[in-house]
Amino acid sequence: MPALFICLKPLLALALPFLLAWLLVVLAPAVARKPLRLVALLAAAHVAGLALLPILLLTARALGLASAPTSHQMMTTAVTTPTRPAIASLYKQPRITQRALHGYDGFQGIDIVGDGDPTLYAPFDGRVKTVGCDGLPQSQARQNHPLCGRQATWLELESADGRYRLVLLHGDYAVSAGQPIRQGQPIGTDNCWGWCTGPHSHVILWDRGVLVSYLDYVGQLPAALPARDLGALGEALTGLGYPANGSVGLRLSHYDPAAGGVNCDHDCHHMASGDLTWAWTDGQNGRYAAACPAEWPFGTRFHYAGTTYECRDRGGWIRCYQPGQTDPAIINAHRHGRLLDQPAIAAAAYCWVDLYHTPPAAYGTLTHDWSFIQ
Repeated sequence: MPALFICLKPLLALALPFLLAWLLVVLAPAVARKPLRLVALLAAAHVAGLALLPILLLTARALGLASAPTSHQMMTTAVTTPTRPAIASLYKQPRITQRALHGYDGFQGIDIVGDGDPTLYAPFDGRVKTVGCDGLPQSQARQNHPLCGRQATWLELESADGRYRLVLLHGDYAVSAGQPIRQGQPIGTDNCWGWCTGPHSHVILWDRGVLVSYLDYVGQLPAALPARDLGALGEALTGLGYPANGSVGLRLSHYDPAAGGVNCDHDCHHMASGDLTWAWTDGQNGRYAAACPAEWPFGTRFHYAGTTYECRDRGGWIRCYQPGQTDPAIINAHRHGRLLDQPAIAAAAYCWVDLYHTPPAAYGTLTHDWSFIQ
């Protein structure tokens, strides 16, 4: 009841002057009713107008704000646009101990340590992909981890937009797989599990599937994604030295599950483009996926042996080589006894592609019978 009275109170207050005016007119003598009626009506309207004025002003203000923001509001919008760096520092006081990229092919990173504070902080908004061990037991280790033994501890993070993937090695991590993270949130501390000379972090970073240096990105605002003009792709790739006339060879490998398993890193469910790996198992509309060199944009298509392939992935050894350059993929093939009768020093220009579809050719075949699709 009290709540109902509070709601009705403004209406009663507005009705009161009209009620008084009506009583005045009714009780007045017949001769004076007409002028009194007019005076009472004007007085009641005046009182009601004063009562309604604040409501009318507030309504007009609200409508004005919704339809056309003021210059002050527009300025505020501009000032509050997010300006946080795409990748923030992992430490409050970082000190670089090894600036050059080093480590296993495809997983090269830099070394960095926190001076006076070993706490690690999330470099971006996103989620934890995996936490565990790196899967590479060393012959020596400074200290053995209770779970990982002689392996290094491993933490893999992914940014909310899927653009960045960052891996940390050697530390103690206080987050779990699948957990969302916010930039600046504590996620662990330095340590030296596995093969290392002291507490630090080995930091590996990929930008849209391409291996980059964390030091080139930390504290920088996000760069705009490059435009992908696939209509002019032939000209763009020709400018990079990969003409569509076949003068540059293709060296073929594959990762078809039916041919012995999927060649992938710690996340076998997604390609570097973000596509689900299994969505391409049988191709899509006659096209099959391929891991291509980083210079070839996702969506690049090429034709080989009657089949169309589309670049949806990357790979540590999926690179282009010029004459005289050493090819570590061929060295690795020889080391594992693969039947690849090829020199490890490139005699002519070629690029590796890893096909998610078993091609009619042996591993490592060098072919010039291919072309880009415009």
